[in-house]
Amino acid sequence: MLDRINVKISPDRFMFFIFFVSCLISCPAYLSAQSNNDNGVFRSPVDIDILLSGNFAELRGSHFHTGIDIKIQGKTGLNIYAIADGYVSRIKVSPYGYGNALYITHPSGYTSVYAHLHRFNIQIEEYVRRQQYASKSFAVNLFPETGLINVKQGEVVGKGGNSGSSLGPHLHFEIRTTDNEKPQNPLRWNFDVVDNIAPRFHNLIVYPLSDGATVNNVQRKLLFSLQKSGHNYKVKNNAPIKVADTIGLGVYVNDYLNKTYNRCGVNQLKVFVDDALTYFLELNELSFAENRYILSHMDYALKVDRNIKAHKCFIDEGNHFSGYKFSKERGRVFVAPGDRKHVEVHAIDAHGNKSVLSFTLLGVDPVNANQNIPVARVLKPGQTNHFENDDVHLVFPSKSLYTKLNFTYSSEPGSEEMYSKIYHLHDKHVPLHQRFNFTLEAPGVPNHLKNKLYLASVAQNGNTSPVTSKVRYDKGRAHTRVRSFGRFALMVDTIPPEIKPVNIYENKDMTSEQGISVKITDDATGIDSYNGYINGQWVLFSYDAKNDLLYYEFDEYLPQDSTLQLKLIVSDPKHNTSIKTINFKRSEEQTNL
Repeated sequence: MLDRINVKISPDRFMFFIFFVSCLISCPAYLSAQSNNDNGVFRSPVDIDILLSGNFAELRGSHFHTGIDIKIQGKTGLNIYAIADGYVSRIKVSPYGYGNALYITHPSGYTSVYAHLHRFNIQIEEYVRRQQYASKSFAVNLFPETGLINVKQGEVVGKGGNSGSSLGPHLHFEIRTTDNEKPQNPLRWNFDVVDNIAPRFHNLIVYPLSDGATVNNVQRKLLFSLQKSGHNYKVKNNAPIKVADTIGLGVYVNDYLNKTYNRCGVNQLKVFVDDALTYFLELNELSFAENRYILSHMDYALKVDRNIKAHKCFIDEGNHFSGYKFSKERGRVFVAPGDRKHVEVHAIDAHGNKSVLSFTLLGVDPVNANQNIPVARVLKPGQTNHFENDDVHLVFPSKSLYTKLNFTYSSEPGSEEMYSKIYHLHDKHVPLHQRFNFTLEAPGVPNHLKNKLYLASVAQNGNTSPVTSKVRYDKGRAHTRVRSFGRFALMVDTIPPEIKPVNIYENKDMTSEQGISVKITDDATGIDSYNGYINGQWVLFSYDAKNDLLYYEFDEYLPQDSTLQLKLIVSDPKHNTSIKTINFKRSEEQTNL
């Protein structure tokens, strides 16, 4: 009977039908069905109620969050458990990033990750310590042979902590597919997280995207305050927004969970214009190779100026993030004069809670484009771009730009501390995906300072901060690479790091102490290397970079002499080095280690 029915379907309707079917597959209800199939595979990594301070794919400064952050009662030392049987496939120790991080590969095809740990369990801790002493390095990235360190579900694998770049004690927890290391939304596995709170819209943002586009008669983006009624939101006073030509939409929206005040991220965003879907974002899987696309996805200028992390609901030409499941005209909306378009933005969290923002766009006549901004060069995404004059030579690789750019350039004399002009490269509010090559004139740098050069960012008030110490000087020119626009100048770093003892001084009896603490700081290019020796033997100093702290916990590698000498050697990236020696005592009646 079906072959007798002749139904003509327009291309737009056919695309929507295909998309609708895909939505059924990827909606939160389907996630729940998947989760039910996985019930019993994974247990919780903690033995307390799971309260989140961060969730999967929420917007961070330069990346989408690749896991969930579990609160550990505000202190270090909470037991962290293996979520299933498996083997330790990777252990990374770093003063930055994930800090002490453990990776466990499971037979189910997934790898679980436990980051910012205070310690590993005894077996893992001893293995790591042996490797650190063998390499004479605190920071290690280890890949034990398969089966060398096996774990059982529910086994304590470490203690929760605050290591690395963590801003407070918590467990950063991930589940990745083992074959491609793509992080998955852990909430798919129905960990016992209570959430019946719908996302909350805070602002609507409307952007003029074409030459003659306006928003309420101005040629710049506007933020609109909202009013709430239940799970429904409207623009304050419910007045239509007057727009001309092609515009884009954005929303500042966060999700919240029960029993915690932290702002989290939404799982889905959908935009409907006159009931037709024009944009669909879904965040159930991430790729580390794509993570920097967040700089194009969010309103980067709002992040820089006001620390507002807003979703743009339109897609830049150079943004290839795979979280966009559907878009019509890359999310751009054309509104002709006299048109009246009803728009809805749906925000949905990982548990299916939904809020809806509704508003009306009213079309007006476009205006003449503003051509008053001086443009040094038009740069285009998807191709290599160059800019060169007597002072600088810039080369932008093909994947540097997210969108077409009317590049601006100027310079001004530098201060006495600088070894170049101050170069104004476009606008710090515009993000870049890849580093570009930056060659700048710097005549007259003395020979003894050529290897001390670094590139600094220069604020409007003259304050400077290091951007990169990787500067090569050749024939009066400096060569480096940067991944941001702004104001830059060359400076030199000739001052070695400073070493300040915390709990040790000359000839102190350290018998009652558990270890040695010192502070190390460098006001210019930072800390590059640190090594500690006792009676000439290298010992393991852990580095807590965020607190500028070096700490050696007395261990079996400590020489068993009553009179001891500590020697610390600390260098910055420009090879400025400080050396401090301190004699101390420790009686033979030492605590067993």
